[in-house]
Amino acid sequence: MTRFRFDEDSGREEFTVSAPAVGFELRLGGTITDGLAIGLQMYTSSARRDDAPLPVEDGSGAAANDDERTAVVAQAGLLGFFVDYFPQSRENFHFGASLGLSSLVLDHDRESDPTLDEASGLGASGWVGYGWWISKNWSGGGLLQLTGALGESARMNAQSLAIVGMLSLLYH
Repeated sequence: MTRFRFDEDSGREEFTVSAPAVGFELRLGGTITDGLAIGLQMYTSSARRDDAPLPVEDGSGAAANDDERTAVVAQAGLLGFFVDYFPQSRENFHFGASLGLSSLVLDHDRESDPTLDEASGLGASGWVGYGWWISKNWSGGGLLQLTGALGESARMNAQSLAIVGMLSLLYH
């Protein structure tokens, strides 16, 4: 779910994009001690809403009517550092967290001021997962992750919260 709130000077109303999302995540890191990995995380997801209240920006400040609703894609991204802990280093139960910079972008077909459609800030995620060994150094499995991001620009505040089920492939 991604929520966009706009300054009243923007002539836009608050709305939420809440839908199944498509996402991608990559974590690259290494083991610093038995059972503890650290590294960089890149995460992105996007969700679509077909009837967002985005008025044509003519400077009137009027609220959107039904003719001015349009499809939008809300995109959230996170680039940060992660820590992943395996309580028993040769077992595959693990949990971790990350913290980094976030970007929240509203993509639509309207002509508009870019400061209304992009926000940046901080993001974080936490996860728990389990896998099974598929070779000497590789394991595959799944994890459940909660990712949140807050972004702000001159005329927009945005928040993103995602509960994500993922398949994972780990090289140990």
